[in-house]
Amino acid sequence: MLFVERIFNMLKMGGTAAVIVPSGVMQNSGKAFEALRKLIIDKAELKAVIAVPSGVFKPYAG
Repeated sequence: MLFVERIFNMLKMGGTAAVIVPSGVMQNSGKAFEALRKLIIDKAELKAVIAVPSGVFKPYAG
């Protein structure tokens, strides 16, 4: 989660980033996850949230 915040903070005004995270980041109810979602919703111009099927990045990632 820290890397998502770091990416957000490093973006220049008007910059764009695409980030792939496990689905648990968006679904988990922990305080840190809630803070990250709040940061994304309040301060970013979120374009889309896309779910991909399990194993889509195999054999490169589990």
